[in-house]
Amino acid sequence: MKLTHLLGCVALASTASSTAFAHIQLDFPPARISEQKTAPCGAAGSVRGDNVTTFEAGETITIRWRETINHPGHYRISFDADGDDDFVEPASFTDFYTNESVLYDDIQDGPAGEYTYEITLPNVACERCTLQVVQVMTDKAPYGDGNDLYYQCADIVLTQSAEDMGQPEQDMGSDMGEVEPPVVDMGVEPADLGSDQVDQGEGPTPNQNPDIEASGSACSSVGSSWLSLVFIWVLVGLRRRR
Repeated sequence: MKLTHLLGCVALASTASSTAFAHIQLDFPPARISEQKTAPCGAAGSVRGDNVTTFEAGETITIRWRETINHPGHYRISFDADGDDDFVEPASFTDFYTNESVLYDDIQDGPAGEYTYEITLPNVACERCTLQVVQVMTDKAPYGDGNDLYYQCADIVLTQSAEDMGQPEQDMGSDMGEVEPPVVDMGVEPADLGSDQVDQGEGPTPNQNPDIEASGSACSSVGSSWLSLVFIWVLVGLRRRR
């Protein structure tokens, strides 16, 4: 009975010690290890493990971590495409974006609890990439000796998306063959110019100016009227002479 009670106390103490040690814990992507005090990933000699998460290059993801013991300061998120040797520690809590590996910096540290932060991963395919989350504390002087920093790393793989890999081009050449222009049937048969052709040499020539024809007819009518009047006048004169 005493042994069982003793084992329970040991287990409880171990859990409490582990919780107290874990000032921050990276939940997603899952952390490589739970240790957090030694750069760059929490423990001396830390190497890539089997707990690997795969994403697409350029994908937007939400990182999730917990702060179990509250400290004022901020967080930094960095990325290394080929291991974890590109990470650089900030020289102080005002040293932001130390080198190109830093993706996001000066992420506000609020009360202890769960944190989420949306990031866009670099658009590069890699087999041995590492994501690093660093807590930079402002109540751990002197600064610059690592006492003010906590580290967590996640081992990830970035694959090239199907869109970035490109699609095979479709051959629109020989498979379609030669295209003949369409023949449009207008439904009109050509005129027969043979024996039924009108002989343009016979008969009167058609008048090409109807205005001239109308004027000529009017002149002929006027001329006939004058001749009639002259003839009547001559007859009247002859009768008077008799």
